[in-house]
Order: sequence, then structure tokens, then C-alpha cells
Amino acid sequence: HNILWRKDSYLIFAKANGIDLNDFKSTMKRCREQLFQVRDKRIKPSLDDKILLNWNALMTTAFVKAYKALEDEEYLSIAIQNMDFLLKTFEGETHFYHTYKNGKRQHQAFLDDYAFLIAALLQLFEVTQNTIYLTKADELTQFVINEFFDKASKLFFFTSANQTDLITRTKDLYDNALPSGNSTMVHNLQQLGILLGKENYKAIAYAMLTQVQSSIEKYPTSFAKWATAMQNTVYPTHEIAIIGSQALAKAKVVSQQFIPNRVIMAAKVPNEAYPLLEGKTVGNDTLIFVCKNYTCQLPVKTVEEVLEIV
Repeated sequence: HNILWRKDSYLIFAKANGIDLNDFKSTMKRCREQLFQVRDKRIKPSLDDKILLNWNALMTTAFVKAYKALEDEEYLSIAIQNMDFLLKTFEGETHFYHTYKNGKRQHQAFLDDYAFLIAALLQLFEVTQNTIYLTKADELTQFVINEFFDKASKLFFFTSANQTDLITRTKDLYDNALPSGNSTMVHNLQQLGILLGKENYKAIAYAMLTQVQSSIEKYPTSFAKWATAMQNTVYPTHEIAIIGSQALAKAKVVSQQFIPNRVIMAAKVPNEAYPLLEGKTVGNDTLIFVCKNYTCQLPVKTVEEVLEIV
């Protein structure tokens, strides 16, 4: 009897109670206005309008994936602008920060912040092939290894070594509503290990998976992102290298395809700085190489041929 909300429509309620519909609507309008005037005098709830690094990084990844699926250039533009904002706003002299509001940065960034940011950088690299994103992802990954990695457990702490205001350092492993920083770092290390030819990154990712293998097998729904990383180990990642004058255009089309376990690198000419791009002769054509562990099949020219291979 004391609940103001009624699920019935105005018409049904008016008929059921013998009220003229127009009179009932006028009465309800007047009541709402009176209620609003009273409510407006109350202290309003506080607004949580701080900006979080980890959530914005996740949002950047979401916009890139939406761009790949829908080919809406505005989504890519938003992702690039947001990444520029994050790198400009959250990076301090010695570390990134977790929150930002009204020109003030606070709290040292946690593992999730770095892991999600690196993942977003890798997503942007895939669709733009701008090596600035790849280089920054590598820089941040090395920082995370130096500051967060526990050599004893082969896993990452949630807080960095230079954060001294905590009694203890914990490790978050479960993939809940958000994936864990540790499982995200495994994916980051796997991809960067391939793109940059860094065997130490691959070794850390493998060691991390070994530590949680039994948990993944027993509780797969709590370790979903871990499980996909393990799949990338059992079924090696497709390494897709595209070289030639139309490399960037073809890379864009390939990135739109559903090939879950893949990395993509494209350039107009071979580049000895990256193992996927070195030592490949293409002539006047734009060729697509599909490789595993840097061993490539015969190159093809079309995305349709790529999909047949993978």
C-alpha cells in the first residue's frame, strides 16, 4: 500500500478505478511536479566523476573492437583520442596514476591499470600498425615486470614494489566481472613476445600458465581469460605478416575477420627490426604470410585465402 509505483498503464488504472483518463493524467502531472519540488530540496547524492585508468583502457579496447566489427571510423577516432588522453594525463615521472579528476592525479596505478592499458595499445597497434603504440606497450610491459613480478611465484603482484603505504602485497588471479591483471598480462606477453621476438616474454607467460594450470582445469569459469591464453599455447598463435604497397589496407581487412588467436603486423617493405617482417621477398605484389613460430606457409594475396589457411 505504500509503494507509489504501479505497473499498470494510465488507461488500465483509470478504467479500473472509474477515473477520467485526462483528469487522471493531469492529476499525476501535478503530483510529480510537487514531488520534484520537495525532492529538489534534499541533499543530492554525491557524484563519482573521477576518471579511472583501467576502465578507460578497457573502453578504448571496446571502441577498437567495435571499429573492427562495424568499420565505423568514429569509433577508431574516439579510441585514439582516449589513448592520447590517458598517456598524456596519467603518466607521471616514475609511474602512472590510477585516478584523475579536476587536474589532479592520485594513487599509483595498479597491475590492472597497466595490463588493460597495454592490451589497449596492442589493439590500437593492430588496426593502425603505428609502431608508437607497440613501442609504448613494450616499455610498459618491461616496467610491469620490473615493478610487479614475483620471481618466486611467477605471478604479478597487484601493487608495485615502490608502493610503500601497504602492509602486504596481494595477487589477484580470478577472472570475474573484469579479467584479472595477471591473465591479461599473459595475453600481453604472448603477443609482444611474438611481435618483438622477445623469448623472455614468452617464457614468463608460459611460467604463469604453469602456476595456475590446475585451477584453470578445475574452475574454468573463474579463469576464462587464463584458459584462452592456455589455448594460445596449445594451439600456437597465427602470426600474420603482410608486406607490400597495400599492406595497411589488407591488414585492416584481416583484422576484421574472426581469427581469435592471431597477431598481425604489416609494412610496405620488410623490416629487420621485427621478426615477422624480416627476410621476406615480395616483389611488386602485396603478400600475406601466415606463420606459426615464425615458420611461414607459402604467401597468399587475398584475405579469403588467409581464412582457408587459419
